[in-house]
Amino acid sequence: TVSSFDLRELQFIVAEIGDIYEIDLTRGFGYAKVTHHHQTYPDVLRIDPRNYDHPLEDPGDANFENIVLYPLAQSIEGGRIRARKCLNDPHFPRVLPFPNFRFAIRDRQGHSIYWWIWNGDSIIPADPDQDISNLPIRRILSRDEFIEIWRTLLK
Repeated sequence: TVSSFDLRELQFIVAEIGDIYEIDLTRGFGYAKVTHHHQTYPDVLRIDPRNYDHPLEDPGDANFENIVLYPLAQSIEGGRIRARKCLNDPHFPRVLPFPNFRFAIRDRQGHSIYWWIWNGDSIIPADPDQDISNLPIRRILSRDEFIEIWRTLLK
């Protein structure tokens, strides 16, 4: 039998540092900027937590403040989210230090007993007196968690 699959229908996405994507949220638009690549983790994205009623005239004006790990290019390719590349920010530095992430070591009841800091290469224990609450959590988001960001960050 002949398959109806057509290679021309595939959309191969190569996300580059500085790329800004407009995410279709069904009821509005969100924006994400690719800031770092990692060899074994999804890309690091900065997210503008605002949900816009209409596409931005200049997506470079978005306020990219929240950091997440999410396989954006693969999600677009696989049809799990609808998004389009708006532009590549020519002013965004191509080489930046990888951001620090935090993750908890938990006891059997699920309570954090201590925290570690991951810098993309190595893991070090966090100083118990150090406030690391401003660091993003090292966790790869699911598609639903990624889309939900624009709702939960507004709360």
